[in-house]
Amino acid sequence: MEIAGALAPAILSLCALAGGFLKPFYTLPVWWQWFSVVDFIAWAYSALMMNQYDGQTWWYCQPPTDISSFVTGGSGEGEDGLSGALSLLGDDGQFDAKCVHTTTVDEFVTLDLNQCLLPVAVQVAQSCFPSDFQIPQILGCETICAPIFGESVLKWAQLEWRFNRWISLAILAGQVPLFFGIFYLATRFVKHESR
Repeated sequence: MEIAGALAPAILSLCALAGGFLKPFYTLPVWWQWFSVVDFIAWAYSALMMNQYDGQTWWYCQPPTDISSFVTGGSGEGEDGLSGALSLLGDDGQFDAKCVHTTTVDEFVTLDLNQCLLPVAVQVAQSCFPSDFQIPQILGCETICAPIFGESVLKWAQLEWRFNRWISLAILAGQVPLFFGIFYLATRFVKHESR
């Protein structure tokens, strides 16, 4: 029992480190990446992430004069924790943004962040918008909202190779009897010394 008490925290700490929550899979050293395949915390985490993000869309909104936030992931003040939003946005920085109006119907406009210069003025920010979307229309938007797709989050976390949430849960469920079997064999055949 003393050995189990000493090994359990070490094994659980190792599983937590390789599970993907504390340290993403792709940042693990190459010689440790195999461990996330047998790690039960990694399979539970991937099932949870896929359940939460697969097929979902969120809107990341900023004022039109602060469109550089889409590139940098937030304005200099009041960081919202979304760093590198560009990596979560559409294909190569192109996406259909939503121009939110307070009095009229919202409209969608195609933005190309690759064409943007660093927007220090509205005239420079206009280079992100199509040519038919003029400065009065840009300033008429209360906010410009960029879609963030759940699949982009899963790709960023490099969890797309984990199949889907049901397969992840099935692998996790298969690991439980395997670990109990190993535990049973270890306790059955390891000789204990009595004091």
